[in-house]
Amino acid sequence: MDVLSTDDYLRQRLEPRAGDPVFLHLLDLRDALHPFSSNKALTILDYGCGGSPYRGLFPNAIYHRADHPSTSGIDFPITDDSLLSNLSDGSYDLVLSTQVLEHVPQVQVYLTEAHRLLKPGGHLLLTTHGTYQDHACPHDYWRWTAEGLQAELVRAGFTINHTVRLTCGLRAGVFLFGQLVRWTSAKHLGLKIILKLLRSILRPLEAIANRLTKNEAIETTELKNSIRLSIGLLVQATKS
Repeated sequence: MDVLSTDDYLRQRLEPRAGDPVFLHLLDLRDALHPFSSNKALTILDYGCGGSPYRGLFPNAIYHRADHPSTSGIDFPITDDSLLSNLSDGSYDLVLSTQVLEHVPQVQVYLTEAHRLLKPGGHLLLTTHGTYQDHACPHDYWRWTAEGLQAELVRAGFTINHTVRLTCGLRAGVFLFGQLVRWTSAKHLGLKIILKLLRSILRPLEAIANRLTKNEAIETTELKNSIRLSIGLLVQATKS
């Protein structure tokens, strides 16, 4: 079975819980996407769909799924150069791209293709990583700042409407601490014991951090700080 379609993969994205490996960030990602949900009969392309965890945000849409040919249940395979040449220009009202761009070797090719596939006035809803560990699927290439991601989208012809940072500040610090403790291995017995103890407190620590740092879950880029840590980014942009 495709791991991106398993019940637990989908549950972690739709109902994240303290103790899940990526709890805080997946919670923030879900909540940041929710305001863009729609009951309209949109034509949507999930471009790099994986298991399409956020399909339920668009219950009445004509919903097409595109990804690597090995992905189960897709409508269109994506070529190695990220193109969907069998689809006509202006086919979609919305292109959805969640946690895909970091895995794309040719970013401008992918974004320009998304632009081509949108109808005039259509929207791109895109999320990707700011500060995050390597996670090849099958490859992992890029990380962005908010301004860097905006620049890539403008270069591809988009007009930026809405940008937010996801999982910020102290909340980001707790998230990164959890990732470090979960995925670090040690050979020395003393370090193994310390890691085991730290892992035992992660669930309550993340639950407490979630309650106390809600104001750092989703932040608009208008909040100007000289130093800002964020785990992810969301951008909504329009094809002019």
